[in-house]
Amino acid sequence: MKLVQELEAPLVIADGAMTSGYADAVREVQEAVAASAQGLIVGRSVWSREPAKSSRIMGELTRIAQENHVKVC
Repeated sequence: MKLVQELEAPLVIADGAMTSGYADAVREVQEAVAASAQGLIVGRSVWSREPAKSSRIMGELTRIAQENHVKVC
């Protein structure tokens, strides 16, 4: 958060390597939002899973983003 305040620029978090599970993916997004992320770009941590799991994770990430006025790409 300090870096975001010093730069006075929006922070967008890009998806990294696939996380081990649902809770890890959600926790990483919650931490990014808490650090003032203004956007999330998701990839393998969502789309490399079974369709039902991808849908569940995307639903939770969307909920977090909407509650915090964060964009999801």
